[in-house]
Amino acid sequence: MSMNQVCERRRRAVIIIGIGEENSIGYRIAQRFKQAGDLVIGVDIKEPKKPFDLGNFVICDVTDEESVQEAFRHWNHADVIVNCAGINRMGALREYSLKDWNDTIRVNLTSNFLLLREWVRTHSNGAQKTYIAITSDTGFIPKSNSCAYAASKAGANMFVQATARELNKRHGQEWVVTALALGRVEGTPMDQRTISDMVAQMGVTPEEADTMLNKNVPFGRGARPWEVAQWVYFLVEHGQFASGNVLRIDGGQLQG
Repeated sequence: MSMNQVCERRRRAVIIIGIGEENSIGYRIAQRFKQAGDLVIGVDIKEPKKPFDLGNFVICDVTDEESVQEAFRHWNHADVIVNCAGINRMGALREYSLKDWNDTIRVNLTSNFLLLREWVRTHSNGAQKTYIAITSDTGFIPKSNSCAYAASKAGANMFVQATARELNKRHGQEWVVTALALGRVEGTPMDQRTISDMVAQMGVTPEEADTMLNKNVPFGRGARPWEVAQWVYFLVEHGQFASGNVLRIDGGQLQG
């Protein structure tokens, strides 16, 4: 996009939940919108290790109702919200703790409920609003040692479809609510945690874990964070008719 094109359109206010580190999905999405000339607000539960240099930064616990309500006192001008908050704590069912279960459901599912509900309650104009949830193909594919993650992502996928239907029937094209159900995204903090869990729980080496994660992907690799950022940007620019859909971006992993 040229500088003239950036100047011709209004700058969008884009809120990215879970900006994390430089190799995270959230950070790369923020980077893409910054490059397009948009106003970026990065959000996380704590300060990043390096100062966030792509826009404003806000601390918010998106699993806490009061924290989300406080944030939306300043976010009612938002045009786009992308929720990248997510955790994956692997473990066999018989050893899995209730804390890990509850934490996973809160971050991966409840955060979407709190964010979208508060946005619907507080929006103050009739401009189009786009909500994108970063979910997972694990919401479609049963995987061992991933009961909480699978349940939370399947729930998030259905939450997006149900709320989009409700909002679009009531408000028409004012709301775009959609999800990207990702497969493996290489090199992210979650990807590194998954490999660590596999090493600890399955007795494999990091190299073997990496091979196992790519085994059922016809491409033979996971996505890169910058590729996810391009998909999110495309949805915001051109994806109005994707409202109510869960777009699976996993290199064909569901087909194996």
